[in-house]
Amino acid sequence: MSYFTAVLTSDGDGWHSVDLDVEDAVDVEELADEVRAAIDDSGETPGPVLVVLEREDEWFALVRVDGEEPRAFVSDLPAASSSHYGELLSVTADSPAPQPAPQEDEEEDSAARVAAPTWAGDADLLADLGLAGGELADTAESRDPAGALVAVGEKIGFVDLLEALR
Repeated sequence: MSYFTAVLTSDGDGWHSVDLDVEDAVDVEELADEVRAAIDDSGETPGPVLVVLEREDEWFALVRVDGEEPRAFVSDLPAASSSHYGELLSVTADSPAPQPAPQEDEEEDSAARVAAPTWAGDADLLADLGLAGGELADTAESRDPAGALVAVGEKIGFVDLLEALR
């Protein structure tokens, strides 16, 4: 299985890619520093800045680095934790997905627990771009990682660039 990575920035006229190899970043703060340095070197005045990470058929992650503190979301924290990017994405464990409340099974009249979501992190990191946290979480849980990223890209406008980079 392979990894796909991209650094995307929007300037109001659309999304653009930034040429940067993110593979050696040890943690999310180092990644944010590398992305900010690459954008400063390119001379672009960025709007939103996203790092897109995907492990084929397993998980995807988004790291937003245009604010003071980097924010991250990962579609499957247990799977991502055992990957090359596990340490980098461990910051999402600080904001795990909310645990579902127990549901009563009407037929058996006993309490059953709904499967806990596997996503973690800041589901609202794209809310200002038109993708609410609940929608991002639902997309992460309901689709394969590549399909989920396409859905996210369609919603916030980077799907054509994403497909071109793949």
